[in-house]
Amino acid sequence: MEEYARTASKKQIPRTQLQTRLSVHALRREHSRKSHWLFLCTRVFFFSVSVYFLQFTLLTGGRVTPMTQAQEKHTSRESRQPTSFDVARMVVEASHGAKGQDVSVLDVREVFDMADYFIVVSGRSDRQSQGICNKILQRLEQEGVKPAMVEGFDDGHWILLDIGDVIVHVFYEPIREHYDLEGLWINARRLSVIEHGDRTEIREAA
Repeated sequence: MEEYARTASKKQIPRTQLQTRLSVHALRREHSRKSHWLFLCTRVFFFSVSVYFLQFTLLTGGRVTPMTQAQEKHTSRESRQPTSFDVARMVVEASHGAKGQDVSVLDVREVFDMADYFIVVSGRSDRQSQGICNKILQRLEQEGVKPAMVEGFDDGHWILLDIGDVIVHVFYEPIREHYDLEGLWINARRLSVIEHGDRTEIREAA
């Protein structure tokens, strides 16, 4: 600014023109200062990123750690929700694993709007009925399926599991004979349950 002032005194620059030049000069200096500050910030940012990637490379050897088998299974389970038929098969397999008696699967989709399948299974005692229910719950938990409701577990005579589109009835054997749910839902299609070693298959009855 002193330089502009000296120039003005020598060349007799008009005062208004001098003020304009001084303002432009001040703006250029301010712009230069801000540009320099922005340049420094950018360099610091890229330097920090470079240091981070260098540390990552040194720690991992440049390789991304793969997911463990358990993590892959958990991720796959979350990405695919089991169908009602899948849930019915899980329940049947768990019931057979707990030595459940006379497992029956009814396809009620054409006669009942609130579910796809009814599954009926018997235990020879209230304790066995509770054991069958626990086995079913354990299997569902392994597959990431949570029942909406479990009723009647304490006495073990008629345990009801509401698993969305699948309703499970675990009976103490004499109670099942008394209520005869299969006879009550006579219009529902009965599916055949076929065992193949550890695997259980459900098919439409011939």
